[in-house]
Amino acid sequence: MRSSLATLSLWIFISIDATTQEVCPEPPKVNNAQISQVKSNYINGDEIDYICNDGYVSQRKITYKCKNNIWSQQRSAECTPKRCELPADIPNGHYTITKGKGFFVGSTIKYTCKDGYQMMSRIYTRTCRPTGWDNQLPVCEEVFCAVDFPSEKQIIMEGLPDYGDLVRPGHKLHVSCAEKGYALKGSKEITCEQNGEWNEINPHCEEITCKLNETNNVKVERISDHVGPIKPGQQIKLSCNEQGMIIRDKTPIVCQENGEWNTTIPKCEEATCVANVTNQIIDGKHDPGVMVHEPGKKIKVSCGQKLDLKGQEDITCQQDGEWSSRFPLCAATTCEPPSSTSHLNADTIHILDYKKKEYSLGEKVEYGCLHTYIMEGNPFLICQEGIWREQFKCIPPCLASVKEMDQRNIELQRGGRERMYCPHKDHITFMCQGGTRKKPNSVPFRQQCLYGQMTLPECE
Repeated sequence: MRSSLATLSLWIFISIDATTQEVCPEPPKVNNAQISQVKSNYINGDEIDYICNDGYVSQRKITYKCKNNIWSQQRSAECTPKRCELPADIPNGHYTITKGKGFFVGSTIKYTCKDGYQMMSRIYTRTCRPTGWDNQLPVCEEVFCAVDFPSEKQIIMEGLPDYGDLVRPGHKLHVSCAEKGYALKGSKEITCEQNGEWNEINPHCEEITCKLNETNNVKVERISDHVGPIKPGQQIKLSCNEQGMIIRDKTPIVCQENGEWNTTIPKCEEATCVANVTNQIIDGKHDPGVMVHEPGKKIKVSCGQKLDLKGQEDITCQQDGEWSSRFPLCAATTCEPPSSTSHLNADTIHILDYKKKEYSLGEKVEYGCLHTYIMEGNPFLICQEGIWREQFKCIPPCLASVKEMDQRNIELQRGGRERMYCPHKDHITFMCQGGTRKKPNSVPFRQQCLYGQMTLPECE
């Protein structure tokens, strides 16, 4: 019983003593630091330690003590930004500070490459973190242009470097199209620029076509069954949609190799009938020159002495600008004797009656072609309508000089290095001269002569 009373008395004494002690105010705040162990209440005599936040350091321990209800620092110290090591340099580049002063936590540096080099790394900045510099060191490589153009079989690029060589700034490539019927879209010369890019990145070859701006009153028809763009060699026919309008020019309209039409596209004009009067007599009058009449006009055509009328005597101008029948001609009833030069590349072989001063309609003269020319057709001239008309052609051979073949580094497979002569429709075979080989885009060695034309192969 006495022991219990003694214990109770001691507890009451301690409680009374604790309540009589004064509680210290809230501890002070220290920049960039926090209390290591936080308590709910502090009394006189208590000491607290501060630790620096991440990225900050203190040269000495930061301690505060409460005395007489006032907190006082035991020693002078503060948390200052942590410093990173000196940044590493990179080959062919340098860095500059873009954020902060010095190399403290939070500072950022940026790497750039010197002239003639380009940054190959996606990330080229580094920031000082509590653990040191972040990111990897970037890489600067020598500037060069990649030869990775889209593959296109029609395009040829000359000037490409040997395997393994770099294409440095200033290097030029010459661009052309490999196939006939294609045109280059873009510059014929492209250059590697200082930034490692080509000044033009997409030179390409487009198929050559002829453009036609159709109008409301013109109808376009294809001569062939081709559809799509109009390509070289294809022909079109034009007609007018409006009644009483015609296209006078009947010249065939053909798309050429350069993408242009062979003639100016004609326009629709008012329908009239035109005739070139020479020796004809119109309605009893002989008035040479161009005659123009409107649709519905009727005329009578006749001829003078020793001339026969070839065609209808009475003709009418129709609504389509055409005569009701072909405009008649006045033709002579005889022909004068032909000369040996009456036909290109041919000489007279035989005249049926060389003593005659004139020949009747239908009479013939036989001709033969000059040496090395091949005759095609019937070897006669025939007197028709007062003039001699041929029924044959003299086709020239294909010729190539030694100089022409030397320029292409070729020679005859049989005969070697000598002048080439090849008659029409014959074949001949070439070969490369010693030390050369056939060009990749050359025509075959075996070629045929057609109408005096032959494409020669090439070697390099």
